Amino acid sequence: MIPKQNKNLLGFIAIISLWNVLFRVALSNIFENEYWNLAILPPVVFFFTMYFTGRYFGLKQWRELPINDSFYYHLSTFSVFFVVSYGFYFGGLLSEYEPRSILDYTLLFWGLGLTVHYIKFRQCAKSSIKGINRDQIFD
Repeated sequence: MIPKQNKNLLGFIAIISLWNVLFRVALSNIFENEYWNLAILPPVVFFFTMYFTGRYFGLKQWRELPINDSFYYHLSTFSVFFVVSYGFYFGGLLSEYEPRSILDYTLLFWGLGLTVHYIKFRQCAKSSIKGINRDQIFD
C-alpha cells in the first residue's frame, strides 16, 4: 500500500512528465519550422502549467498531511525535466537550434538552486518532528 503523500507525489510526477514531453515536442517543432515569433509560447505555457500543477498537488498534499515536502516536489520536477530533456537530446528529437550546452547550463544553475533548497529543507527538518512543525503539534 502506497502512503497518501507518496500517491500525491507519484501523481505529480506522472502529470509533469506529460507536460515535459509536450513542452519538448512543441518547442522543437517551432524551432524546426523556424517560427521564431512563436518561440516564447511553449516556455510561458509550460511555466504556468507547471506552476499550477505544483500548486494543486502541493495544496492537496498539505490538506491531507501538513508536512513540508516541497523539496521532494522540487527534486522530482528537476529529475523529470532533465530525464525528458536529455532523452530527447540523445534520441535525436531536439531541433538543431537547441544545443546541448543550453541543457547543461540549465542543469548547472537549477542544480545550484536545488542544493540551496536542500540545505534550507534540512535546516527546517531539524526544528520539526517527523516533518510536522513543533508549533502545530504543541499548540
